[in-house]
Amino acid sequence: MRTRAGYQAWDYGLKVTRYCLAAREAIAHYQEALKFKPNDVETHNNLGQLLALQGNFTAALAAYQKALALDPQFAKAYFNLGRLFVRSEEFDKAIENFQQALKLSPDTAEIHAGLGDAYARAGNIDQAIIQLNAAVKLKPQLPGIGAELARLLEAQGNKSGASQRHPQAAQLPRSQTSMR
Repeated sequence: MRTRAGYQAWDYGLKVTRYCLAAREAIAHYQEALKFKPNDVETHNNLGQLLALQGNFTAALAAYQKALALDPQFAKAYFNLGRLFVRSEEFDKAIENFQQALKLSPDTAEIHAGLGDAYARAGNIDQAIIQLNAAVKLKPQLPGIGAELARLLEAQGNKSGASQRHPQAAQLPRSQTSMR
């Protein structure tokens, strides 16, 4: 007889396996679709996202670059490149790509949040706070942003700003307030 914890672990493992198989299948479908429409920007971008999720950063980078070669004004690809470079801890490249995405789509909260995260990880707390504030103004319900902003304000010594932004932030461990 399985224990509850044993069942949960088994169930989680099964879900991960299904997800991985579905992602591989989706990648194959996107690659097949590109044979028929090789200049489809969205398909290259979506393929890049799946490849990044699978940890294939080199192939994801190539897919995003192809999307941008086809449409240099495609903000989503710059945003996804920014996310990719954050994951590989290349924060200067991440910031550069988020900034380009922001030029093309200045009212997108997720781009401001991504740029804020990249600045925070690069150690530029002042710029991180500016970008996270912009994200909150555009989309107050964006998950994790208020807590991350509060954590950064507190790290700067602005405890009143931190408690106004997110009253529980002081009690949360960093893992629960991080935008990762």
